Amino acid sequence: MKNAGVKTIVHESYYPRESSDYVAEQTGAKVVPIPIDVAPAMGAPDYFALIDLLLDRILQSEKGTG
Repeated sequence: MKNAGVKTIVHESYYPRESSDYVAEQTGAKVVPIPIDVAPAMGAPDYFALIDLLLDRILQSEKGTG
């Protein structure tokens, strides 16, 4: 990951986060939690909002703002 310049770990919020956090600690990457399906409580009430949410979170992470 370090050699490839990977800075983001996309973590599906359904699963425990410990492994993602461990890898992030070892590599300096940032964990970005995302829903795996439509999730009104996370700001994704329909499929199109889900895609927007995924893109927004990944892009914010890459900019270092999210």
